[in-house]
Amino acid sequence: MRFLLVDTPETSHPRLGKQPFGQDAKEFTTKLVEQAKTLELEFDIGQNRDKYGRLLAYVYVDNVMIQEELLKRGLAHVAYVYAPNTRYMDEFEKI
Repeated sequence: MRFLLVDTPETSHPRLGKQPFGQDAKEFTTKLVEQAKTLELEFDIGQNRDKYGRLLAYVYVDNVMIQEELLKRGLAHVAYVYAPNTRYMDEFEKI
């Protein structure tokens, strides 16, 4: 699974190692997902999987989009923008 349009700092990258705020982003996301009553995936109009076979989606926990929450808290930045999967690009850039 890969969040569309956002990237968080690494926690165990083989070359980059552990980056600042990576653990915070991981713990925040884990807590949201583990405490959620409902999880939903929203796909954009482009490919649903990347070259590694990971699902590409906007992810909602209890009707709250994880990508937006990560951006609002400074735990992610807009990245990996590949048209046509850009539905929320304008909103994300404003955050």
